[in-house]
Amino acid sequence: MLQSLAGSSCVRLVEQHRSAWCFALLVLGYLLYLVFGAVVFSSVELPYEDLLRQELGKLKQRFLVEHACLSEQQLEQFLLRVLEASNYGVSVLSNASGNWNWDFTSSLFFASTVLSTTGYGHTVPLSDGGKAFCIIYSVIGIPFTLLFLTAVVQRIIVYVTRRPVLYFHIRWGFSK
Repeated sequence: MLQSLAGSSCVRLVEQHRSAWCFALLVLGYLLYLVFGAVVFSSVELPYEDLLRQELGKLKQRFLVEHACLSEQQLEQFLLRVLEASNYGVSVLSNASGNWNWDFTSSLFFASTVLSTTGYGHTVPLSDGGKAFCIIYSVIGIPFTLLFLTAVVQRIIVYVTRRPVLYFHIRWGFSK
């Protein structure tokens, strides 16, 4: 049975292009890992962000209703909560954008900045579960990113250095 499999054209094709298949699997695995991280971040953080937005909306309505007889302590509590939420990128102002910080595309961007250790932006996980997942995700993902980038550079270096040199050797008849 194994001898019949070894002679098949599919097995020969895989054996001939083993390096390309391994690289393709690495790229696919890395992309799937990024998407997995984005889905988890989005599903964990989006409900928490939604709850925070609803809470701020209620506080704003209460302020608008009660502002005629508002005490200084109530105003301070309101402003303190608004500033705390603002630190997480959630705004209560009516002219602020209604964009979510944890939709899928924002989560994908966050996952890629975590894995590349770029750390761009002010978006951070709000919930304890999101923070814990971020730590575990980066402990596994950062070495995976380094492996992925090493494989990409090894593939690109052939086209950047060796192929041009080979071209000039062949073109001008230099010996190897």
